[in-house]
Amino acid sequence: MHNSSVKGKRADQATLLFAGDYHIYGNYDKVRGKFDEFIKKNPEHCLFDDNIKKLVQQSDLAVFNLEDPISVRREGIVKHGPHGVGSPDSLIPVSNAGFNVATFATNHSYDMGQEGIETTRRECSKKGIDLLGVGLDIDEARKAYFREINGIKVSILNFSRVEYNAATESRGGANPLDVVTNTKDIIDAKKQSDCVILVVHEGLDTFHLPYPALIKQMRFYADMGADAILLHHSRIVSGYEIYENVPIFYGLGNLLHMSRDKREHEGLIVEFHASCNKLAFQLHPVHYSEVTAMISLTEGARSEQILDKIEELSIIIRDPYKLKVEWDSFVYDRRALYTGLVNGIPSILHKILRKSLLKLLYIKLQACRKKRNLALLNVLRCQAHLEALKRSFEYLVE
Repeated sequence: MHNSSVKGKRADQATLLFAGDYHIYGNYDKVRGKFDEFIKKNPEHCLFDDNIKKLVQQSDLAVFNLEDPISVRREGIVKHGPHGVGSPDSLIPVSNAGFNVATFATNHSYDMGQEGIETTRRECSKKGIDLLGVGLDIDEARKAYFREINGIKVSILNFSRVEYNAATESRGGANPLDVVTNTKDIIDAKKQSDCVILVVHEGLDTFHLPYPALIKQMRFYADMGADAILLHHSRIVSGYEIYENVPIFYGLGNLLHMSRDKREHEGLIVEFHASCNKLAFQLHPVHYSEVTAMISLTEGARSEQILDKIEELSIIIRDPYKLKVEWDSFVYDRRALYTGLVNGIPSILHKILRKSLLKLLYIKLQACRKKRNLALLNVLRCQAHLEALKRSFEYLVE
């Protein structure tokens, strides 16, 4: 376990905390509503236990990932998939606990359009929370967050997977995950910083491991100057690696998600101690309790179990063969979903087929369309064809 504990504060050191996804929607016991609705009904509720508050308050920067926009709107942009949204009340617990920075480049950043970006930024500012990773255009979204702490110059960059959320020259949104522009920004940040930390929103829902190409991309970012990289989105805790002295955490899980899936009640807070020539870290497992509706530091045997599980996942991440086996198994199990999407099969039908004996027959029928499948595969593999395909669909939905 790459672990470092530091007692007390040093004048030449910056203490930085990074927590997982903060979902402001979900279920709470028998109440079917969003988290901000729960907090409206329970305005005095203390979400975090004293151990977490102490950890946060002893840090110089405490960063969490705001998954959803703050907005007065309840009808979002036209998109496929659920919309995330919350009221300003949902920021009160993190603000009261002492979190002072929010990364907001997520797949839900633009769910409420320009108004959602503006309102989120305004409400975070009111509560003393700095926001990064989004903007009213791409230039604003790409800006690095810069702070000098005890003489240590720290830059944080925030990128997100591209869905309906990416900022452009003409509209707001999230800073997109793009190798070329991200690399330029990492190099620029490195020129003026002692420590460059990347927060990246990418991965596959409820898959404990990164896909192989994601590891390749994150290692490249490390080669380009990143000193640490942390990923969100998969909703569950993953492993990590130390690549060329750069720690890369492939999934911090959730800070808060009132999900029915118990795996999504757990997460990690990564504590960094940064100096001019060293970056040490310590892992703090956290969990959400449905009984108390509180987030606490995980202690004792359960903490050891989680840390052991992280080590097991980390071993797989560092072994290309083991990772490929896990990745192939994950995709194989979901191949009908992905091929069904491009073949125009409704997702509800896929859910029905997946739970019945008809699934194998459905897959065999798709496999019979060999020429069509080869044509589709060719379009998806070839970058020029893929770019043309994406633009063609943009024309259709516009």
